[in-house]
Amino acid sequence: MFVFSASVIRQRRWIWTVLVLTSCGTSGCGDPASETSPVQPSTVNPVSSVDMEQHVVHFCGDCHVVPRAESFPKNAWHDEVRRGFDFYVSSGRTDLNRPVLADVTQYFRERAPETLECLPSATSRSVSLFRQVDAQSLDAKARPAVSFVSDDTDDYELSWWVSDMQHGTVSLLTSDGNSSWTNSSAVSNPAVVRVCDLDRNGQQDLLCCDLGSFLPEDHDRGKLVWIRDLGTEDQQEVTLLNAVGRIADVRVTDIDGDADDDLVVAEFGWHRTGGVHLLVNVGETEAGTPTFDRLELDDRPGAIHVYVTHLNDDRLPDIVALISQEHEQIVAYVNGPSGYSRTVLYQAPDPAYGSSGLSMVDIDQDGDEDMLYTNGDTFDSHSVKPYHGIAWLENHGELRYEHHHLADMPGVHRARATDFDLDGDMDIAAVALLPDKILQQHRSLKFHGAIWLEQKSAGQFEEHVISSGDPFHATMTLSDVDADGDTDIIAGNFLSTQSVLPISIYENETITAQKGAAE
Repeated sequence: MFVFSASVIRQRRWIWTVLVLTSCGTSGCGDPASETSPVQPSTVNPVSSVDMEQHVVHFCGDCHVVPRAESFPKNAWHDEVRRGFDFYVSSGRTDLNRPVLADVTQYFRERAPETLECLPSATSRSVSLFRQVDAQSLDAKARPAVSFVSDDTDDYELSWWVSDMQHGTVSLLTSDGNSSWTNSSAVSNPAVVRVCDLDRNGQQDLLCCDLGSFLPEDHDRGKLVWIRDLGTEDQQEVTLLNAVGRIADVRVTDIDGDADDDLVVAEFGWHRTGGVHLLVNVGETEAGTPTFDRLELDDRPGAIHVYVTHLNDDRLPDIVALISQEHEQIVAYVNGPSGYSRTVLYQAPDPAYGSSGLSMVDIDQDGDEDMLYTNGDTFDSHSVKPYHGIAWLENHGELRYEHHHLADMPGVHRARATDFDLDGDMDIAAVALLPDKILQQHRSLKFHGAIWLEQKSAGQFEEHVISSGDPFHATMTLSDVDADGDTDIIAGNFLSTQSVLPISIYENETITAQKGAAE
């Protein structure tokens, strides 16, 4: 499964990329080709249905939500159960009473549908709010794997940092379409880049999250690289964190209020590596390099995104993370006088839910931050899931969030919110990525690559298509690219077989239409 910021950084069975990018089905992303367990066929009397259900709940539900039989068709459950057993064996655990594989497989097959409903194009109304434009100065790249496009930089000229996790490029794209797509010596597989001034010397720096491998693996080659005094004669590349698994995200914040910058890091890892880490700035070396004490907030694999926010009224910054793999949770690490307490803000109903993206935004404009969540990762099973889509998690205070399903969207990887049509409320845009295997299986269907959800009344959204065909967007950002007063979409392109521009720009024509109507 892939994760981007992404979400294109993970994949379980087949891979060409997170975030990115990022849900491991029932097994926690085991690879049956690389791991085998000493699972023996059933030689005992058949287990009753009631007893079998208790076995499944006890064994499969010990470390994650019990899988739903309807998550996969009948013919997929043998592989899914086998992968779950393999994952348990590879974990080294021996404390659970393991049922017989054949019995568990039969349990799920008896309750599973023959096939999963393959969703056709939604019956959404096409509104010509956006048109696709090309960045003429950019050259097409062979199989681009853009995992991240930043928000606007603080420069006087509109520009965006873009990372390609396969080609190893970290590039600055300007509003006129110019960019130098060059390999970076600092990182091999950049997932996310963040602009900062870590040493607070007035010079722009860059933090690069390096996966350490394009394919998902358990290794210690992930690293966090600080490119200091970017673009000056004094530019340096300094590794701040290494010997860890694949790093998917980082945020810069003063977590302890001591006037220096601390770091929150999402280590996606894979099976046995991963975690959420807080790097607390404790001073500098003689060369001016910050040094950090590392606090592990979570030791589970699958962290895709991290955010720093305020979840209560104590004025202490808190941390929110999206944890994928079999966990499928949005987790709060609440800052308090005695340390951090962990609270699950949202638990997906199935370990194969396919979490792919998270944004913190005030959707209902009531003064607190809600969450915009996507689950659309299809790289684990190469099947379109009927429950993949976009959700708004409405903040009701005191760490309580209400889940609102807003739209179905196979392969959705990222969603962002703003007032696209300038009518005073928040709308939503989303982009999707589907692997070639799915597209080849369903050539008769036209999946959506980009959509926007127009908020028609409070909490009620109407879906509109921006682009249809083969979805290949792993990430996106919002910006007024043409500086005309409305918000456009910049989507990163991630393809396994074609040569295309690294990004797609969908230009918002709201202002143009308003001017035309006034003339």
